[in-house]
Formats: sequence, C-alpha cells, structure tokens
Amino acid sequence: MNLKFFLICIYSFVMLLIGVFLMFFLKKYIFLLRKLWAFTIIKLLPIEIEERGILDVDADIMVLNHNSVLDAILLEYLHPKEISWVTKDMLSKLPVFGYVLKLPKLILIDPTKRSATKTLLGEVDKAHSEQRPVGIFPEGRHGKTGAIGHFQKGIKVVAEHLHLTVQPIVLSNTKNIFNVDTFTASSGKIRITYLETMDTSRDNWFADMETNIREVYASGSPAMAEEADNDNR
Repeated sequence: MNLKFFLICIYSFVMLLIGVFLMFFLKKYIFLLRKLWAFTIIKLLPIEIEERGILDVDADIMVLNHNSVLDAILLEYLHPKEISWVTKDMLSKLPVFGYVLKLPKLILIDPTKRSATKTLLGEVDKAHSEQRPVGIFPEGRHGKTGAIGHFQKGIKVVAEHLHLTVQPIVLSNTKNIFNVDTFTASSGKIRITYLETMDTSRDNWFADMETNIREVYASGSPAMAEEADNDNR
C-alpha cells in the first residue's frame, strides 16, 4: 500500500459517512453530491483524461470493461445525467456502503438467483422511463489480471426486449492508476474510448460489441501503461 492509496481510501470512507447523512436529508441533491464526490477523487489523484470518440448522452445503456473502482467514478464525473449502475445486491448489505448504494437508485441484482434477468429487465425499464442511463460491466467483476473477462448476456436480453440503444465504452489504464489488488494509487493518464452506439435490433450486435471492446482495449492498454510508467518515473 502506498501513501496515496491510503489517503484516497481514508478520504472515500469519510465522504461515504458524510454522504449517507447528506443523501438521507437532502435527497433532491443526491446527483449533485455524486458528481462532487467523483470530481474530488479525480482531482486528488490527479488524473489526466484523454477522450476519444463522442459520449452519446442519449444512449439508454452504457457497456464498459471493468478493471478498477475508478471505472464508475470516471463516468460519474463525465456524464451529465444521473446514471443507474448495475451492481451486486450483496454490496447493499454492507454497513454504511449499503446505504450509499440504495439511496441513488442504483440497480441491485443477485446474480445467483434464477430471477436475476427478470429483475434486471424490470429495473432497467424503470430507469429508462425516468430517463436515467444504465451503466453495466458485463464481466460482472473487475479483472485481477488486466484482461477482459467473459461477457454475461443478461444485458443482451434486456436491451433487445426493451428495444434500447447501447454505447460500448472502453477504459484503458484505470488499473494502473488505482489498483485495489496491490493497494497502490498514482497519477497518470486514462484513455476513454466511446465507440459507436449500437442498434440492438441488428443481428449479432452483442458479439460485435464484445469483439470491438476487446480489440480497442488490447490496442490501447499497453500504450497507456507505458505512458503511465514514464509519468511516474
């Protein structure tokens, strides 16, 4: 654990405690509080963000690769709308942290239940009706090796059933900046690549999306990792 990682963790925990209090009493300002928290994390590290492509703010669903807790924080910082993140229900049972997940209308799913896809369908439909974009990591968990894991197909079923648009987003170098496996944090550059929003009525869109994400990530990650190493020398 380096000092920066320790300080960021302490700051995040203190802000979670404050956030629970403020979100409970100031519910109409939850989105603003989320944006403020993400902004301070980005600036404390600090992170240089390189964006490629265009963020489609009207896309119904964002599909992202997952390597770090920074992944969601980055989109919280950049996206102008209130995102409904899909996350595991078990996290909502944790002390303090669980309240933070429940208050901002996140989508809590238990992947071990046979009804998980049905629950996801209902929650995504509700978010869509409230004009909240849905953010999902199809790998289900952040990768420990830096490689992209297997894509779960629950979101494919949901997107096709509800006729929703999906924008794939590729995040590069987030694990090198903030790594919960090695307990290290550093400043550096992160690349966010916004791929073309997909029409989910088209055949093979999901397979094409997965292929595109893997190809962009494979081509971008080594270069970003080298840039980060040079920045930290």
